[in-house]
Amino acid sequence: SAPELLLPERCPRATMRFRARAEPGPLQTLVGRWSAAATMAAATACANPAARAAIAQCLDKISTECVLNLTEKNFEFRKRPVAECEVEVYASLASDVFADYRIESKAGNVISLEVNLKNLLRALRSAGEVDETVIKLTRKGNMPCLTIIADTPSGLNVTQDVPILRLITQEGMKDYAEPNLGRPCVTGSFPEPRHVRTVLERMKQLDKYVTIEFNQRKGALVFKVQTEVVSLRTFYTGIEINFDGKLRRRGTKFSAMVNIGELLSVMHFANANYEKVVVCCIEDSALVIYVGFEEGSGAMTYYCPLIDPNDIEMDICNA
Repeated sequence: SAPELLLPERCPRATMRFRARAEPGPLQTLVGRWSAAATMAAATACANPAARAAIAQCLDKISTECVLNLTEKNFEFRKRPVAECEVEVYASLASDVFADYRIESKAGNVISLEVNLKNLLRALRSAGEVDETVIKLTRKGNMPCLTIIADTPSGLNVTQDVPILRLITQEGMKDYAEPNLGRPCVTGSFPEPRHVRTVLERMKQLDKYVTIEFNQRKGALVFKVQTEVVSLRTFYTGIEINFDGKLRRRGTKFSAMVNIGELLSVMHFANANYEKVVVCCIEDSALVIYVGFEEGSGAMTYYCPLIDPNDIEMDICNA
């Protein structure tokens, strides 16, 4: 069994155990590119650590910290925005992608904690070319940690400690719940992400905002920027687009504006081994991008806040 982890005095008194074993595989390719008030115990072993590493890599481009939420069925990453204009991210790995997954808790078999993503990613990269990786909760002095132990083919043992910034109660996790924004008004398949990322990088040199147009009649997704001196559009055809009934009665086009920088931070998922990508829009709220990883091993959902063009015009007038 893994060693006990005692919470700092400022946290509710509790004891935890956590252990994970990860075998090599897609992790080698992907990484190369890029608390509850109760007694708890957990143990896990991962047969497909690639998706976990890919999620950490993608989140690292958006935030410096994220919350890990461990349940009986899922290994979850959550990042909420600090400001209204920032991207919100929710990611999950199914427990059955792990070679061995065990978790016990008097708080509903849940462990929630916050870590620094750069530290976590650095530790995961160290496990890129090894026979086996073990992840477990440990205590270094009074500091709770996620300890990642990598066993190399030569028999060497590499250990990385990722300090846990804080342990989160089940009540505190309500602040990290995925938003319930209602049904999307339009849904479509997403073009080749690497190409879209290149287009957005060029458009960012022209303006802060990009408008995404869903054209159901032509089966096209259009990315465009327009200023007083320049207009640039990129068309992607052969896109499957579906409007809800209410939107369909209003026509065959729908447009949404987002911050290019925020959308670019999302596009780092292009380096991951994704199986499908779907884009949808919740009117007057958010552009949502869903990324499903290979073999159903996990998924990421990004919420990009929509920009009201009228607000931009007011800012220009007040400048």
